[in-house]
This record gives sequence, C-alpha cells and structure tokens, in this order.
Amino acid sequence: MFESGMKGMGLTYHQSFLLKELSRVMASGLYVLTDGTEQETGLYDSLPELNYVDYSRPRELNDFFAHQKDVVVIAQSWGTIRRIKRFRCEEVRVMLVVNAYRHGSWKKYVAKMLIRIRYAKYIDQWINLSQLSRSDFLYGMKSHTPSVILNWGIEESFCTKAKYVFCINKQLSIQYSGDIKYVFYAAQFHRHKNHRRLIQTFSDILSENIYLVLCGDGEDLVYCMKLAKKLGLIDRIIFTGRLSRHIYMSHLRNASASIVLSSNETFGHTIIEPLSLSIPVISTNVGIAPEVIREGENGYIIPASYDMKLFKRLVQQSLTLNCINSRAFLDKERFSWNACALRIQQIVNECE
Repeated sequence: MFESGMKGMGLTYHQSFLLKELSRVMASGLYVLTDGTEQETGLYDSLPELNYVDYSRPRELNDFFAHQKDVVVIAQSWGTIRRIKRFRCEEVRVMLVVNAYRHGSWKKYVAKMLIRIRYAKYIDQWINLSQLSRSDFLYGMKSHTPSVILNWGIEESFCTKAKYVFCINKQLSIQYSGDIKYVFYAAQFHRHKNHRRLIQTFSDILSENIYLVLCGDGEDLVYCMKLAKKLGLIDRIIFTGRLSRHIYMSHLRNASASIVLSSNETFGHTIIEPLSLSIPVISTNVGIAPEVIREGENGYIIPASYDMKLFKRLVQQSLTLNCINSRAFLDKERFSWNACALRIQQIVNECE
C-alpha cells in the first residue's frame, strides 16, 4: 500500500510518476491510500487504473485492513501514521518516507522528540531520501528501527525551451535572450530558503548580461519583490510565481546555472533536475548535493555561511562549466523512477 498524500498537497507531481512505475513493477497487490486531493489538477487522471482506499472514510479504511493480510504501508506523512497506527501488527508493517520534518535547529530538535515519543514505536522502517538527510534526521533519535536510502527519480523532460517568461513583478512577458545568462532558483518563498540573502548578495553580481530568475511563491514573496525594487534590481530579477513542474522544466532549459540555498532539504529535486539538463548547480550542503555535485565539474557546494566574494566567484565560474565540460552531469539511471520503483519493490520483499 502506497500513501499518495503529503500535508497540504495531496498527490504530488513526483508521486504520480512513481505510481506509474510502481504499477508496472508491481503488477498486482498495489493499493493507493488517498483522500483524492492532488497538488495539480489532472494528476489522478494521468494515472493507470489503480486500487484506491479513501483514508478520509474510516469505514473504508477499517474494511481494507480487516480483509487484507501481509500489508506493507509506505507512508509519506505523519498524518498517515496517526490514521493507521491502530492497525499495525505482525501482518501490517509500516515504513515511513521522511520527506521533511522541520527547519531550524530548535524546531528540528522538538520535532525529533515528538516523533520519537508519538510515532517511532509504530514504524518498522525509516526510508530516507539521501545519506545526508538520514544522518541528520536519525541523529539524536536513539532509534533501533532500521533505515534504508531511497532516491527519488526525475522525469525524462521532452518539453521544448520556453521562449517567453511572465514576470509577475512587472506584470508583463519577457522574451528570453541568447545574449543573457540566466541563473535560476526554484523554491517556495519561505525564510529557510534564504531568498532575502540571495537577493542582497546577488546585487553585486547582476549586470546587463546576468539575470536572476526566482520561481515559486510563498509568504516571503512580496517582501522579496519589494527588496529587489529597493536595491534597484527590479530589471535584473525575474519573479515567475509558482510554475507547474513541466512548465518549470521548459523555463529551466534557458538557465546557464542554478542555485539551491536552502537551509534544509531531505532530497532536492531542484539539485538533480538542472544537472539532468547539464546545467551546473551551486548548492548548500543539503539533501542529495554531496552525492551528485562534483566540485568544479558540474557545480559547487557552498558553505551555509558563505561570504559575498566567494559566492560571486562561484557563480561566475559556474556560468562557464556547461560550456567547457560536455560529459554527462548526472547518472540518470540512478535517478530514474523505474530505479526508484524497483528499489521500493526490493524493500517491500525484504520486509515480508
């Protein structure tokens, strides 16, 4: 049984691709635990015919567990643990994919303690999305529950390169230019994503041929647009707002470099997606970054406490990497959804 929801999102874009592969790999016995919500309209319609269990209906959930044996639940959120913990027994095992748990050191500590007290006893196996997130999450948990690494996949992108981008801070469409180098950062505008610092730092880098493209929305978006205007950068920073994944990938094809400055990532699709397009990435040491970024070849890992001179130098160096290095930036087979589905099948078989 695969739970398809994440808090506030429902079925996500990436989960829909994973479910397609799981339906092929696991020809039978796959059930999707869901409440029917979805991150983007049409995701459920894109899936093959699957068996669904509505966890918002207690009777339906009770009937499922009453008539099924040898169930392995791959949960995506703590809410699912709350819903199914009473069913856990020798014939019902629970694996939790740790997608996120809190940002900021004290919040992280409190979250771990709550998880340890409330949920750890119901979980038979932790599934972490990168080596770094596993060590960070399990540190201090004092949990004897086994854990495994499961890398998410990326979609094969066949979309064409976008020619125009709508700039929400100007309320007009701008044509991409081959004479301009675009540096992308795709992230929700939350404080731990460090947009404010990025804009202040980038003020010394932006020029007539270097633009910063910020994709996403969130509570800090309005402040960041005002900050860009205050610093005189309104003509050099493009705020796109939230983009669906396939539209974002068409815009990303215009990038000369990509940035990830988050304080915390459990995996990091915004790290591996640019690499899959041979676009260099500058990232803080989060999520999958230390496993895929090769310094000076396909990007750089930057300290969380970077200074302006270092950041400026690495950005300028990264803008030349995709020009001088033609070899593959990323092991796409490792990060395919098929490899992810096969890994899940292996984890489930080992649990039985």
